[in-house]
Formats: sequence, C-alpha cells, structure tokens
Amino acid sequence: MRTRRKVAIVLAIVVIAALGGLLVLEIVGWTERTEYTPIGGDYFTYAIEPHGLRFWYPTRLATHIARIHDGVVTEITDFAGSNSGSSLRAFNWAAYGGNLAYIKRTGEHRLQEALMVFCPKTGPHVLIEGCDDYRELVAAPDGITLVPYASDRINSDQTRRLKFTADYLKRSDFEK
Repeated sequence: MRTRRKVAIVLAIVVIAALGGLLVLEIVGWTERTEYTPIGGDYFTYAIEPHGLRFWYPTRLATHIARIHDGVVTEITDFAGSNSGSSLRAFNWAAYGGNLAYIKRTGEHRLQEALMVFCPKTGPHVLIEGCDDYRELVAAPDGITLVPYASDRINSDQTRRLKFTADYLKRSDFEK
C-alpha cells in the first residue's frame, strides 16, 4: 500500500514537472525573431515570428515595412500589402528615389486598402484612400497607374485613370 502511494506521488511530481517545463518553454519561446528582406533603397519588409510551441498564436503575423538608414530602424507600417483577394495583389510596394510607394491595409479588420508614399523627410502620406475602386494598379519605372473597373469608365479607357509619375513619387517635399 505504501509502495503504491509513493509511486503515485513520484508520478504526480514527474507530471507536474513536465507540465511546468512545457510552460517555461512556451513562455521563454515567445521571444520574437525578425528577418529583414530588402525591397529597394533603405527599405525592408519583415514579419515577426514568435518562437515556442505556438499553441495560441499563428506562425506569421502581418508584413511590416521599415526603413533602415544609418543604423536607425524606422517602422513605416505594420500592415503592408494587398489583401489576398484584392485586385491589387500584384502590387505591394516600389521604391521611387528615396521614397517608397506602398499599399497599406486600413479600416476595420484591415480589409480596405490605401496607396501611400513614405518620404524620409516628412513621413507617410496618403495618395489614394479606398483603392477598392480600382481593378488594377500598375507600378512601372515611370510611375504608378490605377485602372478603374469597366463600369466606372465613361467615354474611353483613359477616363478616370490615375497616374502618379515617377518624378512626383520621388519628391522630397511632401507636406505633412
């Protein structure tokens, strides 16, 4: 009888120690790992990945954009890029001179999109809110063109297209 009781106590201690060890591993494992991927100029993307057993958290979080200049990291946005079902999904960001044009997810549940430009001197600026009105966004070396849905066109294919030239996107005097 005493032997059974001793075995039960030892087993309970082993189980408690094992569970405690798993808990410690999970807590210690929540350190974040960040890998920077260059996207042009001083600009980088990164996603924060929690280490550990990941019982309660997804393995990847939203894409961030940062500028790293002279060793200083400046976060530009924490929700970059188009939604997976978006018509703009082919474009996420492009560097123009020292500036960066990018799509930022905004609004409730991050389902809306805005075309932004980040200027190192003055910070982020909204070029177009509600990019959902456009079926396509074309980024090229000469600038960015937004093409509306066919039902939005009035007389020709050029009606209501928006064009931001590369010279405009390279400006260093965006107002805050």
